[in-house]
Amino acid sequence: MLHGGMIPCRNLRCPALVAFFTRSVPQLMPLKPSQKRYLRGLAHSLKPVIMVGNKGVSEALLAEFSIALDDHELIKVKLAGDDRAERAAQISKLGEAGHAELVQSIGKVACFYRPNADKPKLALPK
Repeated sequence: MLHGGMIPCRNLRCPALVAFFTRSVPQLMPLKPSQKRYLRGLAHSLKPVIMVGNKGVSEALLAEFSIALDDHELIKVKLAGDDRAERAAQISKLGEAGHAELVQSIGKVACFYRPNADKPKLALPK
Protein backbone atom coordinates (compact mmCIF):
# COMPACT_ATOMS: atom_id res chain seq x y z
CA MET A 1 0.00 0.00 0.00
CA LEU A 2 1.48 3.26 -1.10
CA HIS A 3 0.07 6.68 -1.88
CA GLY A 4 -0.74 7.47 1.73
CA GLY A 5 -1.62 3.88 2.61
CA MET A 6 -5.00 4.06 0.93
CA ILE A 7 -4.44 3.02 -2.68
CA PRO A 8 -2.63 -0.21 -3.53
CA CYS A 9 0.09 0.44 -6.07
CA ARG A 10 0.67 -2.30 -8.61
CA ASN A 11 2.59 -0.24 -11.16
CA LEU A 12 6.32 -0.93 -10.76
CA ARG A 13 7.14 2.35 -12.54
CA CYS A 14 5.00 4.41 -10.18
CA PRO A 15 6.92 7.50 -8.97
CA ALA A 16 5.91 6.87 -5.34
CA LEU A 17 7.16 3.29 -5.51
CA VAL A 18 10.42 4.28 -7.22
CA ALA A 19 11.05 7.03 -4.65
CA PHE A 20 10.27 4.62 -1.84
CA PHE A 21 12.86 2.05 -2.97
CA THR A 22 15.56 4.57 -3.90
CA ARG A 23 15.48 6.58 -0.67
CA SER A 24 18.58 6.58 1.46
CA VAL A 25 18.47 4.31 4.49
CA PRO A 26 21.06 4.81 7.25
CA GLN A 27 23.59 2.02 7.64
CA LEU A 28 22.88 -0.23 10.60
CA MET A 29 25.51 -1.04 13.13
CA PRO A 30 25.42 -4.71 14.13
CA LEU A 31 23.36 -5.35 17.23
CA LYS A 32 25.18 -6.36 20.39
CA PRO A 33 24.09 -9.60 22.11
CA SER A 34 22.47 -7.64 24.94
CA GLN A 35 20.48 -5.59 22.43
CA LYS A 36 19.35 -8.75 20.60
CA ARG A 37 18.30 -10.28 23.92
CA TYR A 38 16.26 -7.15 24.73
CA LEU A 39 14.60 -7.17 21.29
CA ARG A 40 13.83 -10.90 21.54
CA GLY A 41 12.01 -10.20 24.79
CA LEU A 42 9.97 -7.44 23.14
CA ALA A 43 9.22 -9.58 20.08
CA HIS A 44 7.93 -12.50 22.12
CA SER A 45 4.42 -11.07 22.44
CA LEU A 46 4.20 -9.76 18.86
CA LYS A 47 2.03 -11.34 16.21
CA PRO A 48 3.41 -11.75 12.65
CA VAL A 49 2.86 -8.60 10.60
CA ILE A 50 4.12 -9.98 7.27
CA MET A 51 3.32 -13.45 5.98
CA VAL A 52 5.37 -14.82 3.10
CA GLY A 53 3.30 -17.18 0.98
CA ASN A 54 4.23 -19.99 -1.37
CA LYS A 55 5.17 -17.50 -4.11
CA GLY A 56 8.07 -16.30 -1.98
CA VAL A 57 9.47 -12.80 -1.66
CA SER A 58 8.12 -10.38 -4.29
CA GLU A 59 8.58 -6.65 -4.89
CA ALA A 60 5.17 -5.90 -3.35
CA LEU A 61 6.03 -7.94 -0.27
CA LEU A 62 9.36 -6.10 0.07
CA ALA A 63 7.51 -2.78 -0.11
CA GLU A 64 5.08 -3.85 2.63
CA PHE A 65 8.01 -5.19 4.68
CA SER A 66 9.78 -1.84 4.50
CA ILE A 67 6.60 0.07 5.37
CA ALA A 68 5.99 -2.21 8.36
CA LEU A 69 9.56 -1.65 9.57
CA ASP A 70 9.11 2.10 9.25
CA ASP A 71 5.93 1.92 11.33
CA HIS A 72 6.89 -0.62 13.99
CA GLU A 73 10.73 -0.91 13.95
CA LEU A 74 10.47 -4.48 15.30
CA ILE A 75 8.34 -6.97 13.37
CA LYS A 76 7.70 -10.67 13.08
CA VAL A 77 7.53 -12.40 9.71
CA LYS A 78 5.94 -15.80 9.16
CA LEU A 79 7.35 -17.86 6.29
CA ALA A 80 5.63 -20.61 4.33
CA GLY A 81 7.30 -23.72 3.03
CA ASP A 82 8.99 -26.70 4.60
CA ASP A 83 12.45 -26.36 3.06
CA ARG A 84 14.95 -24.88 5.53
CA ALA A 85 17.33 -23.66 2.86
CA GLU A 86 14.52 -21.84 1.06
CA ARG A 87 13.38 -20.18 4.30
CA ALA A 88 16.97 -19.14 5.08
CA ALA A 89 17.26 -17.61 1.60
CA GLN A 90 13.99 -15.73 2.08
CA ILE A 91 15.13 -14.43 5.48
CA SER A 92 18.42 -13.17 4.09
CA LYS A 93 16.68 -11.57 1.10
CA LEU A 94 14.22 -9.76 3.40
CA GLY A 95 17.03 -8.53 5.64
CA GLU A 96 19.17 -7.26 2.78
CA ALA A 97 16.35 -5.65 0.82
CA GLY A 98 14.79 -4.03 3.89
CA HIS A 99 18.14 -2.96 5.41
CA ALA A 100 17.03 -4.73 8.59
CA GLU A 101 18.87 -6.69 11.23
CA LEU A 102 17.74 -10.25 11.95
CA VAL A 103 16.98 -10.51 15.67
CA GLN A 104 15.83 -14.12 15.84
CA SER A 105 14.72 -16.97 13.62
CA ILE A 106 12.86 -19.96 15.02
CA GLY A 107 11.25 -22.43 12.65
CA LYS A 108 8.98 -20.54 10.28
CA VAL A 109 9.05 -17.23 12.18
CA ALA A 110 11.72 -14.53 11.97
CA CYS A 111 12.02 -11.20 13.80
CA PHE A 112 13.59 -8.14 12.17
CA TYR A 113 14.64 -4.76 13.56
CA ARG A 114 15.35 -1.48 11.80
CA PRO A 115 15.31 1.82 13.69
CA ASN A 116 13.16 4.56 12.27
CA ALA A 117 15.45 7.35 11.07
CA ASP A 118 12.90 10.12 11.75
CA LYS A 119 11.19 9.06 14.98
CA PRO A 120 12.79 6.12 16.78
CA LYS A 121 10.30 4.28 19.00
CA LEU A 122 12.53 1.76 20.75
CA ALA A 123 15.47 2.72 22.94
CA LEU A 124 18.07 -0.03 22.89
CA PRO A 125 20.28 -0.77 25.88
CA LYS A 126 23.98 -0.13 25.47
